[in-house]
Amino acid sequence: MNFNKFTNILQNLGLESVYFCTGARNASLLSPLKEFNLYFSIDERSAAFSALGEAKLTGKPCAICTT
Repeated sequence: MNFNKFTNILQNLGLESVYFCTGARNASLLSPLKEFNLYFSIDERSAAFSALGEAKLTGKPCAICTT
């Protein structure tokens, strides 16, 4: 996968924050996403609600990455 193209698309969408639930299958995304604000969570639901809260407060999109 072309990670540069992926991160460019996210930046063009105005994305600044990624809520990350790290696992073996998505750990390879950590390095390409280092230019974003990364927030780590153990529980996917908590990450989703945190991202929703940030998006509502800032008016900017957030991403959630889970396994």
